[in-house]
Amino acid sequence: MQKYKKKSTYSSHFKKNMYICISNTTTYMERITAIIITQDEERNIERCLASLDGVADEVVVVDSGSTDRTQELCIAHGARFVVHPWEGYSGQKNYANSLATHPWILSIDADEALSPTLRESILALKHSDNSQFSILNSQFSFNRLTNYCGHWIRHCGWYPDVCTRLFHRDMMEWDGTVHEELRPKDPAHSSVSRADSSPNLGEQPRMQLASDTANDRGSNTSPKLGEVVQRTGGVCPTPPINQHLKGDLLHYSYYSVGEHAERTVKYSLMAAQKAFAQGKRAHRGSTFFKPAWTFFHSYFLRLGFLDGHAGFNVCRLSATYTFLKYARLAELWQLKSEE
Repeated sequence: MQKYKKKSTYSSHFKKNMYICISNTTTYMERITAIIITQDEERNIERCLASLDGVADEVVVVDSGSTDRTQELCIAHGARFVVHPWEGYSGQKNYANSLATHPWILSIDADEALSPTLRESILALKHSDNSQFSILNSQFSFNRLTNYCGHWIRHCGWYPDVCTRLFHRDMMEWDGTVHEELRPKDPAHSSVSRADSSPNLGEQPRMQLASDTANDRGSNTSPKLGEVVQRTGGVCPTPPINQHLKGDLLHYSYYSVGEHAERTVKYSLMAAQKAFAQGKRAHRGSTFFKPAWTFFHSYFLRLGFLDGHAGFNVCRLSATYTFLKYARLAELWQLKSEE
């Protein structure tokens, strides 16, 4: 006999229909695999790996063809180093996730590092007995603080840059070409057991509580905290449950303004291509008003001026990114009309 457990403490969209499917399989987030994708990251990778010591139980580095000392440095730190052709940001990260020995993934870029406070938060999480830290569809976010040319940027819209990087690989996957982001994984592609997961037409998916599992075992005691996952219901159609951790993910983004400008050109062109593929257009005045608004918004409304000269450069190049994106988008449509 299967029952439902209703959750009503999350977003209003799901308040009436949120159910968590669990079984007699215990899943604690006691081991974590850190995932890093790299290419020529010798100037950053040691700092990143050092911050993971004692936090990650395994480090997997997927490299797309470095020609510097990246491989040497990773192996010296005990990381598992795998060379794999570039599949794009999302594809590369999803491939790397598939190599992890442990199901809980800490996804971190080579130019990032855990702050001491964030390290403590994750370690406390690993050793916690609280069941909310063991539910499969939990995901964990934290703030990202960016170092720009030696200056920490706390305004300009760059902080707090909340990012979700700690999750269960059977529940979440990366999606997107320019700015990848996590999304709930298609249950059909999950490695979690899906026995009897397809109900008959008109039948509601059947789920079972951990407490019911304990009763089925002939016990009146509650199961261990964190006893999660399906029995016969497969992957549950529940939204991710987000928990925000204390501490910052330190992002060492650009070492020079020239490097930022070069990356601005690259990413703006990629964004224009994506917008063009989606059928979006650059309206008249976009190349003037949108860049002007971007600068005004980030420098004045988001207090970028408080970050000094570094803040001015951040806001200026943000406006440049916007200009290049819409200028290229308009050019793509012009070329198409001339075909």
